[in-house]
Amino acid sequence: MLDSVPVRLAGAAKVYPGGIVAVRDLSLTVAPGQTLALLGPNGAGKTTTIRMILGLAAPSSGVVRVFGRDPRDSAARARIGTMLQSAGMPGSLTVREHITLFSSYYPEPLAVDDVIALAALEGLANRRAQRLSGGQRQRLAFALAICGDPDLLVLD
Repeated sequence: MLDSVPVRLAGAAKVYPGGIVAVRDLSLTVAPGQTLALLGPNGAGKTTTIRMILGLAAPSSGVVRVFGRDPRDSAARARIGTMLQSAGMPGSLTVREHITLFSSYYPEPLAVDDVIALAALEGLANRRAQRLSGGQRQRLAFALAICGDPDLLVLD
């Protein structure tokens, strides 16, 4: 059974080869409905922390849990929507095709037209990704993050 607490870190640390410490002894809990912003200068460990929460990087020590599970667990991952700093998207697919494809990865996605409206992509649904402006690409990345109707939304 999954825990209702979206994110819990206890003494989490990440040390990269060469002894580079990116995160040291971080403990935090994100409660349901809570918004958390990680602020700090470049190199402070914000993205590394997000990568551990998403299961893209394992902690060197400590515990990272998403809904009570290892973040790499498929039951936890299915409840997460993610918008990373940079995301590669096939330029040949349209906005609608991207959202339709990503929606197919989730058990109970939002309706494609609802996602398009929530991300303010009306009028762009049939435009190929390679023809989107930078801001429009960011809105598409946001649409892909929310299309699965996530219980946890991570924006980097």
